[in-house]
Amino acid sequence: MKNHNESIRSFNISSLPGLEIIYGNHIINEFRRHIHNTYIIGMVTQGARIINHGKGSVKISKNEIFIIDPGRVHTCTSEGRLHSYKILSLSPETLRLISSDIAEKEEKNPCFESLHYPDNDLSSKMNELFKVIESPDSNIQLELEIYSFLSHLIIHCSKTPPLINSPGEQNDSIKRVCNFIRNNYKENLSLQKLAQKACLSQFHFQREFKKRLGITPHEYLSDYKIFKSREMLLNFENIADIAIQLGFTDQSHFSRIFRKTVGISPGRYIKLNRNSTQKQNLTDSK
Repeated sequence: MKNHNESIRSFNISSLPGLEIIYGNHIINEFRRHIHNTYIIGMVTQGARIINHGKGSVKISKNEIFIIDPGRVHTCTSEGRLHSYKILSLSPETLRLISSDIAEKEEKNPCFESLHYPDNDLSSKMNELFKVIESPDSNIQLELEIYSFLSHLIIHCSKTPPLINSPGEQNDSIKRVCNFIRNNYKENLSLQKLAQKACLSQFHFQREFKKRLGITPHEYLSDYKIFKSREMLLNFENIADIAIQLGFTDQSHFSRIFRKTVGISPGRYIKLNRNSTQKQNLTDSK
């Protein structure tokens, strides 16, 4: 029976080459025997998927994760009427580079021997990742979340995880990055650029930054942007213009982050603080 609601949508993220996002909704098709040239990291969001492979078959239920290595022969179908899923399709080169980044030496492509990963913590991490993919606060947050999730998969789920070497004391490097962020907060900063400033791999940069400051680079950047926006609001700059200047998607995006950080909306902040600023200026001029 044909399902008129079935759909498959895919898109790429320009700042992250080698990654494709795929959404399958209400799929009833039985996929013939095939292989992929990429890693398929997916989660079933409705129903259940049956994957048949060389060693038998496995059922992937709702909120469970499946990982298929490049070149692995398999077929798949829905159990029952239909199923839906979300997938990260990654080039082998992308995962190999992340694995090498973790080990700080050349690594081979990761191998995920098990196809089925019914781990609640892993599913929670993937759900959180897709929330960010669907509504990111910034490019650097998106990169951080994807990179962190893939690093977790490689370390905890691959057959031969890379050894993690400690980079040692990096206080000067992290301080240098913080200064760089404060001087360039209006630019479209990337995780790679910040890691290069710290002279660390992206994996170790994230780990050392949070270890040192207790927050992620994205959170530090976001906090500093909101700090600067408060000055701009009191200088009678337009809210929409501030949002654009600071690199937010739009005024709504800026207002949402402002409220999360300050506790009230930018408009409310203006009403409560501009008058007191004007009074202070009048007092200072007397």
